[in-house]
Amino acid sequence: MKKELLISNDFVNSIIKKNNSLSIKLLFLMVFEGEIKKDKTISEITIDIKSIKNNLKIDFHNLRQNLQQIQKTIITIKNNRNIKDLVLLPGVEYIYEKQLIKISVFNEILDELQQLKNKYTIINLNNLFKLNNKHSIKFIQILEQINNYDTFVAKTKSFTKFELNEMFNTNYKSMIEIERAIIKPIQDELNELSNLTFIYDLVYDIDTNKIGRKPIIGIKIYLKTNKQRQLKLF
Repeated sequence: MKKELLISNDFVNSIIKKNNSLSIKLLFLMVFEGEIKKDKTISEITIDIKSIKNNLKIDFHNLRQNLQQIQKTIITIKNNRNIKDLVLLPGVEYIYEKQLIKISVFNEILDELQQLKNKYTIINLNNLFKLNNKHSIKFIQILEQINNYDTFVAKTKSFTKFELNEMFNTNYKSMIEIERAIIKPIQDELNELSNLTFIYDLVYDIDTNKIGRKPIIGIKIYLKTNKQRQLKLF
């Protein structure tokens, strides 16, 4: 299944912070695979339960549990005039005899999911569905973004400790902690499961007057095509 979904960066970030990895995958699948019927305020998305089971390898109990988790998520929609807090999924109906799920979505949120913002990220669903680490799902978003840089732009990106903590909704005091708890596990999973992965360098503070080893202040990542995984497919 080769599909790409364009979604607002800020919107995706908010969803990832508030949900586990399976709920995030379920939301992406729902928007991409579902049949959407728009109404004045709330629209309805119908999706085949078999499609969810086949793509995400979950039973009905876990499916319902994760949809309930998504229903607890509140998304803030802002514009120049007002701020509105909306439940991500206000209603879910399970139609057993037809093996369908009908999901109610506010149109403001549906508009976000249908690419109506200025800032977008390309997310390859093939990569996303294979990942189990919540942080990996966040990071594959970054790699897909880097992969779509112009041909003449270096496919690298640097992050400070503050930016990484903000990205992953963590509060680690040192880059070594971030590397051990987040960066290395992400790299290991992407090396195993994703067509895109990365290598990285630690970034040292060369301007400090401290004698001895310079403090680590961030990382620089380099996009890498996962040729080893591609070989395993044949």
